[in-house]
Parts: sequence; C-alpha cells; structure tokens
Amino acid sequence: MLRGWGQTTWAWLDEDGEQVASIGVGFSPEALELEYTVSPGEPEAKRMHYQVPITWTPCHYGGERPWFICPNGYCQRRVGKLYLCGGYFICRHCTGAAYGSQRETVSDRLMRKARKIRRRLGASMNLTESVWRKPKGMHWKTFERLREEAAAADNWSVVLAARRFGIRF
Repeated sequence: MLRGWGQTTWAWLDEDGEQVASIGVGFSPEALELEYTVSPGEPEAKRMHYQVPITWTPCHYGGERPWFICPNGYCQRRVGKLYLCGGYFICRHCTGAAYGSQRETVSDRLMRKARKIRRRLGASMNLTESVWRKPKGMHWKTFERLREEAAAADNWSVVLAARRFGIRF
C-alpha cells in the first residue's frame, strides 16, 4: 500500500452500527497524510491533519523496508509502529510506553520461561501439572533437559511469588 499513491478511510462502529471514530489516510512512498478528530462529539473535539514522513531502507536480500518517522515536534526516530497518544500518532518512546517484558518481575519472567518450554513440549500451561509426554520426534536427552528447565523455572517462580506475599518456605 505504501509503494503507490492513494487514500482510504477506516471507520469504527459500536454494537448498534453507529460510527464512533474514523480516520482518513492519504499515502505515498514519502509520507502518510492523516486526518481525524480527537474526542468526536465532545465540546473540546479537535480536528487533526498532519503528515507522517516515511523512509525506506534496503533489505539484505533485496527489496526495501518502510519506516515511519515520528512526527514533527516529537523525537523524529525511525520506527515500525506508531501509537495514538495525546491526539497524535507517535512512537512508543514518545508515549513513554514500555514493552510488557520490561515491567516483569523475576518471578514473572520465570513463569513466562516455564510456559514457553511447556508450549514447545505440547504440555499444559498450568504450572502445577507435570510434563510427562515427550513430543514425537524430539530426542529424549532434549526432552529431559527441557523438562528439568521448566521444573526449575516453575519452582523458582513459585518461591519468588510466595516471598513477594510474605510466605516463607
């Protein structure tokens, strides 16, 4: 879509089919032109109309990849995604948003690690259930190693979560 020129409109409807929001997007290889209203139907509604520059970088195996440039007045970083914050589409850095993994405790990370291993082994995501069935085609040595890693992560995540709530073992 970004390689050519054109325009489109997206609309969001409520459960009754009434339009609650819409955005008009004009596009070219150099920029997106955005037009929308912030807080439609409110007395303080504000009509927004601005451009988001696009830059292209070559890929290692041919072709090009598009990047958005965080709009004027903000950091002007080259980013892959923009987020609506404060009425403007800006980058994650300017919104102050963090990735979910950046807010995780050590216990949360261990639980995520255990669930990732369980998913690979085709086991239940319930950390209280044991992993006992080896996936077809997996070496026994790999299965045992992963099962031990999952068990260790399970155990430590429970211990750390209990400590957070003042429970001692």
